[in-house]
Amino acid sequence: VVPTIHPYFGICKEDIAAHTAEFAEATKTEEAYQSMLQTIQALVLTAVEIQKDSSLLQRIRKEFLDAKK
Repeated sequence: VVPTIHPYFGICKEDIAAHTAEFAEATKTEEAYQSMLQTIQALVLTAVEIQKDSSLLQRIRKEFLDAKK
């Protein structure tokens, strides 16, 4: 078992419910695309930092295991 995340990020300024026709249309915008790219970049850079810093990985594991207690 390893820690994971399920990130959410905005794709438009309006408050649109997920899994609707309006949401599907909002996913096709440049704003949604740029938000997705920014989110992907943040996730990738986080993974790179964890790979580069073994002590960071150990701290993440410890925090995860301590939270399960």
